[in-house]
Amino acid sequence: MFLDTETTGLSYVTDKILGLGMVKFEYTNDGRIYNILEEFNKYQDPKEPIAPHITELTGIMLATEVK
Repeated sequence: MFLDTETTGLSYVTDKILGLGMVKFEYTNDGRIYNILEEFNKYQDPKEPIAPHITELTGIMLATEVK
């Protein structure tokens, strides 16, 4: 399984999780992936503005910021 998180920064104390993605794979005995079994993506509102450099890095923005 592959797990990816997107956050508003690097501090576990002050920053928020923006998104969580997971992909479950099927793979050969030597570790090569040959099939995707399941995918999961979920985003959450951080309840605060997302810094421009985070949006540039992740492509994530608040729904109110979409033009």
